[in-house]
Amino acid sequence: MSLREKYEDAVAGRNADRAKIDELLVTLSNIEADINLLKRRIAELEENVRHMKSENQKMLSELQRARTVIDRREERSTVVFFAGSGSGDSQSYRLPESSADSP
Repeated sequence: MSLREKYEDAVAGRNADRAKIDELLVTLSNIEADINLLKRRIAELEENVRHMKSENQKMLSELQRARTVIDRREERSTVVFFAGSGSGDSQSYRLPESSADSP
């Protein structure tokens, strides 16, 4: 192989390598763009999760408050039965409502 042929092979190899490098750079750029898009989507989803957790916590607090109110109302309206001497003379009394329990 002559020196000229070796030179031409080297130039052709260099051009092929440059073309391959350009192709790989385009592929790398596309992958980086996909990664950045996915990062943005993940950040958006994480924000939605934080918002939903906050809303759920508010709803749980409201539910607990409503249960407490219902429990207090049920306690106020509880009827106490006192058994009589066994001759059917049982009596029932409504517990007095306390103004301190009012919501």
